[in-house]
Amino acid sequence: MMGGLWRYMAAAKLAVERHGGGWRGLRAVLVRSVRVLRALGLAGFTARLRRAGSAPAALPPAAMHVFRKPVPLAQVKQRIGVMAHVFYPDLVGELARDLADMPLPYQLLVSVVDEDAAEQANIYRDFRNSRGWSCAWWQTAAAISLRCW
Repeated sequence: MMGGLWRYMAAAKLAVERHGGGWRGLRAVLVRSVRVLRALGLAGFTARLRRAGSAPAALPPAAMHVFRKPVPLAQVKQRIGVMAHVFYPDLVGELARDLADMPLPYQLLVSVVDEDAAEQANIYRDFRNSRGWSCAWWQTAAAISLRCW
């Protein structure tokens, strides 16, 4: 029992030092502890303290992990969506070149910052493998001013 108490005291001392030491560090640790206690409750808080004091479980080396064989692309049945925000209109060509290398069909949504960027994005409207294309220009984060379908 005493060994566990000393371990908790040593952990508390380290936490105070990590948060600035002295009264400032102690206050920071206490404020954080009260917040965690409110969020998790007493049982969750004590369980978290116990887990923090124990050593992490050792994982086997990554080289020993056996991965399953990959599924051939022809058998993939997932729907893929690509959302691209074009802040710099001169990079739209690079985006189109990169999207041309996508091996699976996808739905594309392009957002732009102004009308110039929307015009530049419209030039590359026919992306290879794209099942659909849409463009939206956001003047603010909430208001859509221009839609290109």
